[in-house]
Amino acid sequence: MKKWTGTGILATLLAILLLAPATLSAEEERSERPTRGDQQAQEAQEDAQEAQEETEAPAAPQRRAPRTARADAGNASVSVLEATAAANVEDRQAVDAGDSFSAGDTVYVWMAVQNPDGEEQLSVVWKAGDTEVHTFEITVGQSPRWRTWASNRVGRAGDWTVEIQDSSGNTLETVSFTVSES
Repeated sequence: MKKWTGTGILATLLAILLLAPATLSAEEERSERPTRGDQQAQEAQEDAQEAQEETEAPAAPQRRAPRTARADAGNASVSVLEATAAANVEDRQAVDAGDSFSAGDTVYVWMAVQNPDGEEQLSVVWKAGDTEVHTFEITVGQSPRWRTWASNRVGRAGDWTVEIQDSSGNTLETVSFTVSES
């Protein structure tokens, strides 16, 4: 068994103290690595930059489906910045936006949502006339501009509306279009 002397104990304590800052630096370094939340925030920031670039650069004219006025959603933190009906979605953008489709077509309702607070559940309610046909639930993350969409095959001719509702059932936006016989 080894006997410890005062000098040996002092040398051990000194070594521990000298190594402690290196250990703290390694922990600080680990805490600065990007987390999944940081990556999502970076993606949201990139989306916001793309949105700004889109507004600054002249774009080809797009046909937009008419929208109704937004309902008063009280103090809801989530809001719909833009919504449209389209024949498709490519690269997170609506393609062939319009207000008339044929029976049997798949119609996409594309939206850009601002959500400053955190994850929010939205309902996308499809109605043919006054009859509710289908409801989709969409989870929207925290973002200044979260782009998402829902699609449905429209089989019935007539006037259609799609309501985008928050988790309390408040209508944030309504997209309208007409379906004709094919």
